[in-house]
Amino acid sequence: MPTGKKSRRQRIHDAFAILPGTDTVLVAASAVGLWEHIAWEFEPLIGAGSINLIFARCVDLNKSKFPWLRIAAQPYLATGLFVELKADLMLRTPAEAVDACQSLLITFAELLDALIGEHLTSLFLRPVLECSTPGDRPRGIDS
Repeated sequence: MPTGKKSRRQRIHDAFAILPGTDTVLVAASAVGLWEHIAWEFEPLIGAGSINLIFARCVDLNKSKFPWLRIAAQPYLATGLFVELKADLMLRTPAEAVDACQSLLITFAELLDALIGEHLTSLFLRPVLECSTPGDRPRGIDS
């Protein structure tokens, strides 16, 4: 039964929707901005090290579909973890970059569901997914 609410998967898809003519640089910058926002939201709850490890696990779980994605050798010590993501995305087409970002975020949400529960995951992801355009994101993506 339709409830009028979008599913989490649809909101994740929408968060990475690209406009015609969008280049890979903007997609990569938007993706990093979104991941930085996610880290900012979840850090008080699970800590920076856990975010890094979960993100690394997401990359690992998506390796078969996106073998070009890299993770830090020691992700729990990583600073600027998303710098490698940005570099990897910038070498792909916008569609490939968006596809990878959507898969990573869906995997991240599913892992967090298992660790902290769907309710807390949804609660902490809501502000991230509601910022659906780069200009709306609280932590600028242009830096």
